Amino acid sequence: MKIVLAPDKFKGSLSAQEVCTIAASTLSSIFPQAKITQLPMADGGEGTSAVLGQYFGAEIKEVHVQDPLMRQIKAVYYYSKERKEAYIEMANASGLQLLKQSELQGLLTNTLGTGEMIHDAFRQGAKQLILCIGGSATNEAGTGMASALGYKFLNKHGDAFIPNGKTLAEITEIIPPAIDFRQHLKTTILSDVNNPLLGKNGAAYIYGPQKGLSKADCECVDQGLHHLTSLIQQKFKKDIAHFAGAGAAGGLGGGASFFLNAEINPGAAYISQLLQLESTIPNADLVITGEGKLDEQSLQGKVVSEVYRICKKHEKKLLIVTGKNELGNEHKSLKGVDIISLSENAINQEEAMNQASKILKESLLRYFD
Repeated sequence: MKIVLAPDKFKGSLSAQEVCTIAASTLSSIFPQAKITQLPMADGGEGTSAVLGQYFGAEIKEVHVQDPLMRQIKAVYYYSKERKEAYIEMANASGLQLLKQSELQGLLTNTLGTGEMIHDAFRQGAKQLILCIGGSATNEAGTGMASALGYKFLNKHGDAFIPNGKTLAEITEIIPPAIDFRQHLKTTILSDVNNPLLGKNGAAYIYGPQKGLSKADCECVDQGLHHLTSLIQQKFKKDIAHFAGAGAAGGLGGGASFFLNAEINPGAAYISQLLQLESTIPNADLVITGEGKLDEQSLQGKVVSEVYRICKKHEKKLLIVTGKNELGNEHKSLKGVDIISLSENAINQEEAMNQASKILKESLLRYFD
């Protein structure tokens, strides 16, 4: 029997590698002769840099940076000296995970710390960068990141400042840095969403509320993003708004397409190709994937949808393990798929998260009994 494990992280509980390790150990006790292939997955969100770092055998680098509210913290990224390639997760410096609920100030947060990580990687000798942009606490299109890389943003008085969601509309001039990182650092962005930058389906209105923006704040940020888009279009002839993923991470997807000349990719598909799922899954008897919460977003370019796509194509049996199932077991988009929900095998949601290792093992044993 051949089993392929290709899960995402269970956010707040288990990393993708931990899910693989627990599942592999449990399944080996049930099927001693099984050949189990572990392929921890990611989609551009939290945990992606660790998956990449492990895959390429990269070193962990620790650097002092500014968090979203300009407080000094230590952040880590991964660097492959052999490949001269850095794997950076913006959430480690500019993410929601760094803030308490009471600290969500989406008008004031910025991505300066992400830029500081990139600058450090450049000093290490990086020629290539994979930037993972899920889980942001910011709404300023990467202007803070750009500031750390030497871009200057001037207001009407000619004063330089570091923009945030509230002050994007105050930018009157953008001065590129002396070192053009676009020429020296080939940047690939991995994103877990495909929203455009502007409008009702864009960065501010869709994701702003979870970062502390009111309805009026969302309008303010969206206007600021329109202003920045127009400024860059007029002066540099670059459209940063109208492509899938431009609205990811508070517009970092769009901003980085100019500030770093970055190419944006759907994260799950990129990792899937890297790990060669298309050639591994056809040889499997069973494939197991999963994530912390299974919902409608899971079907829109996330790990679960990518693994499901390949399994359906090759007519392979798929089991989804999730912390919480909000889709139901008979969802029309997941025909022929079995779903295990840890919360259904726990006393409550809190236990499902706090004792995820134990309940994952027990759930698999119960399923295969």
